[in-house]
Amino acid sequence: IPLPWRVPKAKKLISGLIDNKTLNPDGMYSRMFFNGNLRFTRKEQIDNFTILLLGGQTTTAHFLTMLLYNLSEHPNYAAAVYAELKGRNPNPFDRQYSSNYPAAHGFSSETLRMYSPFYYDILQHKSQDINVGGYVIPRGMAMFLVLPSIMRDPSKYKFPNQFRPERWINGENKKSDLLAFGRGEYHCLGRDLAILMERIFLKELADSGAHFVFDPDLGINNFAIHYVEPIKRMPIRDVK
Repeated sequence: IPLPWRVPKAKKLISGLIDNKTLNPDGMYSRMFFNGNLRFTRKEQIDNFTILLLGGQTTTAHFLTMLLYNLSEHPNYAAAVYAELKGRNPNPFDRQYSSNYPAAHGFSSETLRMYSPFYYDILQHKSQDINVGGYVIPRGMAMFLVLPSIMRDPSKYKFPNQFRPERWINGENKKSDLLAFGRGEYHCLGRDLAILMERIFLKELADSGAHFVFDPDLGINNFAIHYVEPIKRMPIRDVK
């Protein structure tokens, strides 16, 4: 189900659980929302639980889908990733993962740059007016940052429309240049989970020896937009 359709259903479900007092009083709900003197309104409880329930589902699926797409479209890079991971046992929690497995790191980073799971981020500067490129943005006004456009800025990324994982390996671009999950204290809370899933995903693919061909005849719509629309099966064929 597309994310916009999930939200009302999730809120209805959570509202019923809260109103009927069917949530475990000793569980996560109580620990989160009744911690010390901190109290949340009913709306805040519903909104926060909705984020916890739905956050990362569609975006992570989009990320893994685009990994498969790039593995099929760039066989030379895919071969380097497979050779690096096959038969090894990388720790997905390893803080040195990017240096220990540069091909996999570069491949996933470039996938995130070109096909960000987030189409936009929202920034709200509440303390004062700010001037950006000669435009005054009033205090409190929300701004939409179009992340795919930012991450294809030719002044920041050489050959921005080309898939070049080496840009993240040879120092051409650094970790802070990747904005797929936002930046700062308000970055995506699911970032680490998405990266963890991606590392496990690539390792399992490498060990399986699977090679994919993307087959548009299997049916897919609006492939290169924010989210891949729901489909009955992945539009790929295994040509192992």
